Amino acid sequence: MAERFVLIFPRTTLLDRFKQAPTVPLPILAACRGLPPDVEPLLIDQRFEPDWRARLAAILERGDVIGVGLSVLTGHPIAPALEISRFVRQRAPGVSVVWGGKHPTLFPEQTARSPHVDVAVRREAEAVLPSLIEALRGQCDLADVPGVAFKRGNEVVRNPDAPYVDLNELPQVPYNLLDKAIYSPPGKSTTVFVETSRGCLKRCGYCYHSGAGTTKWRALEPERAVEQMLAVQREFPNLGLLEVVDDSFFHDLQRGLRIMELKIERGPQVPMQLQGVEVRNVALMNDEQLALLARAGVRRVDLGVESGSDRVQKLINKGVDLESARTQLVRLRRAGIIPWCNLILGFPDETAQERRSTVLFARDALRINPQTQISPIYSYTPYPGTKLFERARELGASYPEDIEGMAGFHWSNPQVPWIDERTRRELGRLYFYSIFIDGKIAHYHSNTLVRLAARLFRPVARYRLFRHRLGLPLAKWAFELAFGKDY
Repeated sequence: MAERFVLIFPRTTLLDRFKQAPTVPLPILAACRGLPPDVEPLLIDQRFEPDWRARLAAILERGDVIGVGLSVLTGHPIAPALEISRFVRQRAPGVSVVWGGKHPTLFPEQTARSPHVDVAVRREAEAVLPSLIEALRGQCDLADVPGVAFKRGNEVVRNPDAPYVDLNELPQVPYNLLDKAIYSPPGKSTTVFVETSRGCLKRCGYCYHSGAGTTKWRALEPERAVEQMLAVQREFPNLGLLEVVDDSFFHDLQRGLRIMELKIERGPQVPMQLQGVEVRNVALMNDEQLALLARAGVRRVDLGVESGSDRVQKLINKGVDLESARTQLVRLRRAGIIPWCNLILGFPDETAQERRSTVLFARDALRINPQTQISPIYSYTPYPGTKLFERARELGASYPEDIEGMAGFHWSNPQVPWIDERTRRELGRLYFYSIFIDGKIAHYHSNTLVRLAARLFRPVARYRLFRHRLGLPLAKWAFELAFGKDY
């Protein structure tokens, strides 16, 4: 009888659940490529499977499950991930619980220390799972598995990291494993994530990659990248958005442009979004190259602006030329491409006026290019291993020792000592109002009622955010009463 390995995507934020059709759980799909051929992957998506307990219980009762793996982000997703892990412990105490993803990568010892977790996987699951499966089968010792942390008695053992995988040697992501009734329902637009490269060579002082050790950039060859995109289009006939979730798509500008050329040659085109695009990437392109992106289907690019203060740009080692950023917003408008500007508040040593400068950059961006979309204005969270983390520790920042305490860390809820309670409330309100100041809710393919409500609320959100009228946030309280705080 073939063994099975269950891969689970825990519940994330409310905004994800507002979409017409759920986004595909790329992390657990990609992890399937690390399983041996004689191990069958079974996927569960807690976001959109209300009966996940019954389904997981039925799977565990068969007795052929070798392990249960979860992809876990820091913050709100930790609580549902713990809920799943406890459920596995109760139903099948002998089945190993494995956590991978961003949180175990940043906090491997803390994750492995939890009584609800057996193994924490750092970085890429495809590199770790082949050896880990051997260990779970008793064919080798966990001490011989690179890239994991685990308990041995009262101690936590952390092994050296596994080597990076060569993306070109991996098989295609098995999108065919997804239940189309969930991810591609008739009459509804589907968003599908694809990945053509990994890693980022920049050393931004706040970024996950510096702490995770994922700064080595690796990429699919252009032909292979386009093959994957076209395979997704065939797999999902009602594809509404192809979202390229690379960390640094244009690190090699010529490679990125070649992908666009091949996409046009091999068509057909579908709306496409490019993450991991820097202001300087756009500045290096001429107008013809921007037009090439538009012809290839690019409808939106994500720009990492982060701060509207020149001093903070230097402080966080981002180095965005804010005047150039404004210029690129104009050029993108002419090319018919929507810019999405990521912004963050609450950095160490950032002043109140510098926080205000970032909010006003959002206002100016919408004036320069009315199609601009602003990320929810996140609050800085210090990640271990990053340059800013050392400064954060000097200022008294610390993390809970146990993983349960980490569930409260979230980009809308700063928990750092240099942010007082009044400012913390203000940042939470800025985050809320920034969700509604532009057209991103409609871009998320939300249902008609959600789109209408967001549009009606937009003038109020802009007034509150840009005029700094943050007192008595009745709309925020009503929203949280109706939907909860996990947004």
